[in-house]
Amino acid sequence: MNINEKIWLIRSKEKLSGNKIRCDFEPREDLSVTNKDIAFILKNLRNGIQEARLVVNTAVAMDFVERISVGDFAIVTNRKEKNYISLVKITSNYSFDRRTKTHVREVDLLLHESRNSLTESFRNSLRKPRAVTSLPVTPELLDFIKRAENLSVERNALKAVFPLRPNFTISISIPQDMKKLEAERLAEFVRTLWQVE
Repeated sequence: MNINEKIWLIRSKEKLSGNKIRCDFEPREDLSVTNKDIAFILKNLRNGIQEARLVVNTAVAMDFVERISVGDFAIVTNRKEKNYISLVKITSNYSFDRRTKTHVREVDLLLHESRNSLTESFRNSLRKPRAVTSLPVTPELLDFIKRAENLSVERNALKAVFPLRPNFTISISIPQDMKKLEAERLAEFVRTLWQVE
């Protein structure tokens, strides 16, 4: 995780749909094409909306539409799988699905984990009332992200098998995008492994 990436908590309408987060917060219209202020849209949508509610709803919409950036991490919860959370990396800018009337972000799923496997303090840090909010960066959250990134790298590794002898094969995991220089470094390492001349 680099210094420019943020971590978000997003309460999704439904389970991750392929690689998409879908949210149904108001206003349920395409916010990328409007030139109106979101607070103005909300006021017209709900006559007599309380000022505090207006501020919160406006912040939720602004966070999802404008403040979340490609490359940010998000912990996603949803109403249908309350005992699980997903850690994702944001891969697209905001879009709006006119058919389902949902606000959408595309993501890469890094980890899907039971809440029961998390520490109590970590679970408590996810108890936020807003549908979309930034999370404070804590050592526990950074460890969670690091573990997820390592698992993601391992899942995407290729298994290379080499028949060393008729009755002995060697297998190693290599990155799918292994570079020539990395392969040369690996070959140099293997040259140091001999045991008997």
